[in-house]
Amino acid sequence: MKIYFLIVSSKQTEIKILEQYIHRLPYTENGGAKDLDIRVAKSGAEAKEKLEEFRKANKNAPDLIISAEDLPDMGGIEFASLVRNGDYKNIHFLLYGERVTVDLTTRARKSGIREIMVLPFNFSRFQDALVRMVDAPVSNEEKHRKKRLEGLFMEKAMDNNMEDKLQSIYADSLEKVNVLRRLAPWSTHSQMSLAKIYCGQNAFGAALPFLRRVVKVDFSNTAAHRLLMLCYKRLGKSYEDTDDLYMLVQQNPNSTPLNLGLGEALLNDGAYLEAMKYFKKTIEIFKKNDAKRLQAKAHVGLGKSLMKQADIENKPHLNGDAVKEFETGKKSDPGLMSAYLNLICVYKKMGMPDKANEVLQEAMKITPDKAEDWLSMFETYLAEGDLSKAQYSIDKALAIEGDNQIILVASAKAYMRQNMYEDALKLLETAADINPSDTRTYNLIGICNRRQYNHEAALEIYSKALAINPGEASIHFNLGRAYEELERYQDAANSFTEAIRLDPALEVAKKALEDVSAKLLT
Repeated sequence: MKIYFLIVSSKQTEIKILEQYIHRLPYTENGGAKDLDIRVAKSGAEAKEKLEEFRKANKNAPDLIISAEDLPDMGGIEFASLVRNGDYKNIHFLLYGERVTVDLTTRARKSGIREIMVLPFNFSRFQDALVRMVDAPVSNEEKHRKKRLEGLFMEKAMDNNMEDKLQSIYADSLEKVNVLRRLAPWSTHSQMSLAKIYCGQNAFGAALPFLRRVVKVDFSNTAAHRLLMLCYKRLGKSYEDTDDLYMLVQQNPNSTPLNLGLGEALLNDGAYLEAMKYFKKTIEIFKKNDAKRLQAKAHVGLGKSLMKQADIENKPHLNGDAVKEFETGKKSDPGLMSAYLNLICVYKKMGMPDKANEVLQEAMKITPDKAEDWLSMFETYLAEGDLSKAQYSIDKALAIEGDNQIILVASAKAYMRQNMYEDALKLLETAADINPSDTRTYNLIGICNRRQYNHEAALEIYSKALAINPGEASIHFNLGRAYEELERYQDAANSFTEAIRLDPALEVAKKALEDVSAKLLT
């Protein structure tokens, strides 16, 4: 793809500066044009000839005309009027001059000029002017797309072509926005527009690079953070929030993956009894065309829930029921390593080392081909203190899915359980680089920094997380812990108070507030 520029000026110094500016524009870094074609005209008459050359060569009209107001044969506004009255109505036109008066601005607007730059030249102002040229028509297209979508959803007859019509609207808008953003593809507004379209098409992977660029440029863009999180969750590369999964299951009650995901999220939150219901439902609604691994993981999840219940409620007989679930999971998917490894764990708890060793020998014959299976092996080896095999396993997992934050965060948590905070921190920082919008990762990074007595780094990362989501009680609580450990008790009290305001049921924050309040009185 090539972008065409036409510079109209009689002064060589101005032409040279503008050429340098154009070559500095970040086209390739933002997935834009790789080739720039810059033409120069010294007068309005010569510029008209250049436009005719474009027409005869069957090329697109220039994407942008940059013209001085002071031309040898006419004014820049007069030239713009000639362009607009010809066959080049849609060309972007940037006028520049020594002075900008109200009269000049009014005449420029009537000639279709939307951007005027005052000398001396400034690269940032030049770049921003191009962004504004792109953002205005993109905003208009977004309004048009929204109107079409609203019209579609208001149709009384929800026929079988609804999805086709929906995708047609998104496809049309995608094509238009891609054309409109050619001149300034680094525009965060146009990148957000494309990301929204891709999300509407369920093409979450395609939306990722645009959202990552937006967040990199504007870290305070909460809408971009929310969309980026959504994309990674829908791609299965980041943990789903339990509340979101509840809503999705309500909308799709017979979805095997969603019921399984909700069960796993609940178990991860410690709600093992509630998790059991969704694991059982997953098994109940399992369909022939569903992946066998979903069924196997549901049995493993149910087994893990039973093990947890056996421990917490002092019901050791439930471990026997857990064995049955793990065995069923192993039979459903012989490659599911978590079935073997949990079976080994429960046999050891039941005082049956021979059975545990028998399962271990069986598992060692398997060479996993999925990242989650290598993760299961990593967690097992790490818990047993076999660091070399643990490292080998996590390396294998990340070689398969290096951008999967579930793998990165789960392995980091395993390191944290072993008090290996430096190793955990490396994985968490990798996860944060991949997905800079997940405040849960920042929370864990802060904890690791605190455990290594690097409290200033912890304060910095908590502040970064709160810039994304100031309403997250757990981050305010951990920020308070960092302040408390630094003996900044008033700051700690303020953070604990905010955590309680956001989550009145957060008992640990109430206790922490009592403690620091007492310290403030001494």
